[in-house]
Amino acid sequence: MVVVDCSVALALVLPDEDSPYADGVLAYLSRENQMPVVPALFRWEFINALMMAQRRKRITDAQFQECSDRWLMSELQEDAMANEKTAITLAGQHRLTIYDALYLELAIRRKLKLATLDAVLAKAAGEEGVGFVS
Repeated sequence: MVVVDCSVALALVLPDEDSPYADGVLAYLSRENQMPVVPALFRWEFINALMMAQRRKRITDAQFQECSDRWLMSELQEDAMANEKTAITLAGQHRLTIYDALYLELAIRRKLKLATLDAVLAKAAGEEGVGFVS
């Protein structure tokens, strides 16, 4: 299984983003017959990012609905067991947002690979010995 962060999910649905990496993550999940693992905050973070894209006129109302439906209806394994102390420590050590630290905490705790387009999160994951989908 793979922890997929919001940056990858957004790259897969936003029409003005083109990411061979995100496409590769999707292909990997499909090939390996796996569903993404996400922290409980994922759906809210994802919808918020779509709302910001809509407000900035990056997507239309119809595209917002299509993008949100695509991921909200998709099969995701949500993990609500985050260790908040560990996430806060990781955020401080690596200068991450608490949101990104929750993805890292999940990957570390469950010994999973991480898929992200966020350079700071990727660097922190590498320093913590977390593997990546390539």
